[in-house]
Amino acid sequence: MHTSAEEHCTKAKVNLEEITAGLMELGYLVEEELYTNNLLLTKTFDKGKYCCELCNDNSFLVYVLDGRNRRYFKEYGVYGNNNTSKQVINTLHTKFQNKSKCL
Repeated sequence: MHTSAEEHCTKAKVNLEEITAGLMELGYLVEEELYTNNLLLTKTFDKGKYCCELCNDNSFLVYVLDGRNRRYFKEYGVYGNNNTSKQVINTLHTKFQNKSKCL
C-alpha cells in the first residue's frame, strides 16, 4: 500500500487505545465508557481518587475526588497529534503524582 508523504506526516501519533493500555500498566482502572470512545480512568491513592477523562477529540479532563466525592484540582487540556501516546501517558501520570500530593 502506498501513502503519500503528506498522508504519512499527518498521521496521528496519539492513539486512545495505546494511552489507555499505558495507563492501565501504571495501575489505572477503566471505570466506565462515558460516551463513544470517551473513557474515565481512575487511580486510587491514600486520600482519594484521581480521575482522568480521555476524549477521542484529543482532550482530557483530570481531577481528584476526596473521600466525600468532592472534586478538586480540575484541569482541562488538549494534546496535539505531534505528541506521541507515550508523551501523553507521561503527562497524565505526572499530573496524578502532583495532584495526589495536594489533597
